[in-house]
Amino acid sequence: MTFTKICLRRERILWSPICRMQQLMCRQSRDRHSSAAVTDSTVLTEDDFSLLLTEEQRQRCMEQLRNVPAFPRPKSLTPNRNEKNSAAVLIALCLEQHSNEISLLYTRRSRHLRSHSLQISFPGGKRDESDASFEECALRETEEEIGLPRERIQIWGEASALHLPRTASIVPVVGLVPDFHVTQLKLNLDEVEEAFSIPLNTLIRPTVARHTQFRSGYSGPTFVVDQLRIWGITGYLTYWFLRCLLPGTLMPDTLKTKMNFIRPYRLPPPAAHHHKSTNH
Repeated sequence: MTFTKICLRRERILWSPICRMQQLMCRQSRDRHSSAAVTDSTVLTEDDFSLLLTEEQRQRCMEQLRNVPAFPRPKSLTPNRNEKNSAAVLIALCLEQHSNEISLLYTRRSRHLRSHSLQISFPGGKRDESDASFEECALRETEEEIGLPRERIQIWGEASALHLPRTASIVPVVGLVPDFHVTQLKLNLDEVEEAFSIPLNTLIRPTVARHTQFRSGYSGPTFVVDQLRIWGITGYLTYWFLRCLLPGTLMPDTLKTKMNFIRPYRLPPPAAHHHKSTNH
């Protein structure tokens, strides 16, 4: 049994110190695993990371995020009631404690949730009436899900709302978390199975880039890192955020080419049926 399975065991009656230690070991294991992936091919240097955190680059990134083109709805996807809701997610740039490299923070949704269980996502959720802003919503949800205090997050700003089919409109909130280590987090296992950070150098490797084709007639960017598959809305947000964050000189070719998110989906031709003739 792996650390991941052990730490995800839910004890509703007693949350023992042993279970807390197992959860800590799980997060440490994931952190080492993700960090090791970057040693294969380091693209961004320490100077590049410093450049990305300058005020000029922050403003440039947020300006571009506020001008991300609208998602072209496939004709086959008619609006539903979920689209009347609104939500916010936190895209957290984590300045790793021991390496000073930048990574992005993700969670895996609890297997006990009704929708999108076990999928990878950014921290966040639906906006409550008590939330004064989308920034407040993202910070509240992040603290509830993974125990990351809002005081630790240096907010860059809010991007424009993304209106995607069959889900609530989503406002990405971008923030920087200095001196980050994944073991600082305290997971709410009712909502989150695990949390982990993936280095930018890993996400921009050409071998990580994929796409997912949906039957409804559109495709979306996907990132495959070892056993992790970042797809759907989270893959879409990751793709556009990296495009907005990285200047052209640091952007890999896999991000420079805009993906055509609407592609015809064609089913394979039906197999030919050979009928034996019968004599009556």
